[in-house]
Amino acid sequence: MIIQPYFHLGLSVASVDEAMADLASTGVQWRDVLDYPLCVFHGGRTTDVRVRSVYSSGSSPAIELFTAGKGTPLDPLMEGSRFHHIGVWTDAFSADVADLQARGWELAATVADDRGRPSRFALHRTPFGFYLEVVDPRWAGRLLGDLLPEELRK
Repeated sequence: MIIQPYFHLGLSVASVDEAMADLASTGVQWRDVLDYPLCVFHGGRTTDVRVRSVYSSGSSPAIELFTAGKGTPLDPLMEGSRFHHIGVWTDAFSADVADLQARGWELAATVADDRGRPSRFALHRTPFGFYLEVVDPRWAGRLLGDLLPEELRK
């Protein structure tokens, strides 16, 4: 089941470092920058991209800034926007991913497990002009545990 409220908003930026510096001038503080490979699904094919991302520190909802290869579902859905996705925790990751796909919300990106199934997080295209990212707290809780709601901290 998807846990409310959402825990972060994702913004696609041209430069994580520049966006961090600009927003830091407004008082936002940042966690460590992450750099990782990601398999992105789009147009019936997959593309491996390198992602740089960072989350704001403090309580949720957090701001996530990220940059990745262009021409994939990691670009904002709306021209001219930097808003990309809403991130939510789930305590039933596989079931929620399957449910969203059954609704027609295309799986756009994930980290595939050793059997090729979604793991860690799954980015789904919504009909509303943004993506919904469902995140498995068993994985992300190690990085973002302070953003977990109380019922998932146990």
